[in-house]
Amino acid sequence: MESKENKGPKTIDASSMAEHLFGLPDHVKDAVRLYAEAPCSYPGEDVRNVVITGMGGSAIGGDLLRCVVERDIQVPLSVVRGYRLPAFVSGGTLLMGVSYSGNTEETLSTFRQGLDRGAKGYAITSGGKLGGIAEEFSISCVSIPAGMPPRCALGYLFVPPLLALADTGLIPNKDMDINEAVGVLMELRESYGPESPLEENPAKKLAIELLDMAPVIYGSVGGTEAVALRWKTQLNENAKTYAAYNVIPEMNHNEIAGWEAQPELSARTIAVFLRDDDDHPLVNKRIEFNKPILKEKGLTVREFQSFGKSLLARLFSLLYFGDYVSYYLAILYEIDPTPVKIIEELKWKLEQE
Repeated sequence: MESKENKGPKTIDASSMAEHLFGLPDHVKDAVRLYAEAPCSYPGEDVRNVVITGMGGSAIGGDLLRCVVERDIQVPLSVVRGYRLPAFVSGGTLLMGVSYSGNTEETLSTFRQGLDRGAKGYAITSGGKLGGIAEEFSISCVSIPAGMPPRCALGYLFVPPLLALADTGLIPNKDMDINEAVGVLMELRESYGPESPLEENPAKKLAIELLDMAPVIYGSVGGTEAVALRWKTQLNENAKTYAAYNVIPEMNHNEIAGWEAQPELSARTIAVFLRDDDDHPLVNKRIEFNKPILKEKGLTVREFQSFGKSLLARLFSLLYFGDYVSYYLAILYEIDPTPVKIIEELKWKLEQE
């Protein structure tokens, strides 16, 4: 797959994002090993709620976790992105601090707030200040490998919290689901990877369609919504392009009316529906009603189906597809997908203040 000016992918991908993407199933397997080797203790039956605090690529694992366990877990699970914790966080909270670098200021703020309130802490990080806080408070911490962009460490950031929830007894054992997800990802990376030719590679085909277009990704509430968010953020960070996302049925109560006034915008927009076998029947009906409406308004409409038996495997199959689409779109735009200079500049400016 070549860029606009026929620059080769290896020339553009100077920071080797392709290697990080290819490694996702291996990261999932390695995370299981690291979790098993970590000296961790679990709070037991007195957990009244679970809160995961993180930002960006470190938080998306929490969103995905919520969707995976929502139908199993017997207590509320929340994901906090920001500087303040909800008032309910207390001694009955299992508080998971997730920061790949260990230095994300929002995560450090909320994690320490929760520990000061008596929450039961659990950390996942490659080190930094979060690792120091875990040591200071003598709480469980899973140390994961450093040296990759946080968004490429999803396997390491997602698996330990999932296994910890199972070990607390809050959800059923997910070992079989994890193993299935690894197998599905290993199959899909052969289909989506750079060596797979264009005519056989749906990720490359969709990237070509997205070139110079605005993607809007639609997931289903309680199912593919976290995957839709992941698509959006990967398109933002890897392809350096604008993207939006929303969920069904919520978008039918507002966004569907937003394609009336700007037909020139509609003509440059691709709506991508992420489908799963376990979507609510009424969500499926709504999607079928939405597709012709959007087409009539001038949008291009595409839909993609998940693969696998378990919900965990199916969500990862759609997520992996989106990761590769964002990579190929970056190549087409002749942009190294790995660096996110504007984000780093913003962090630096905030640190100076």
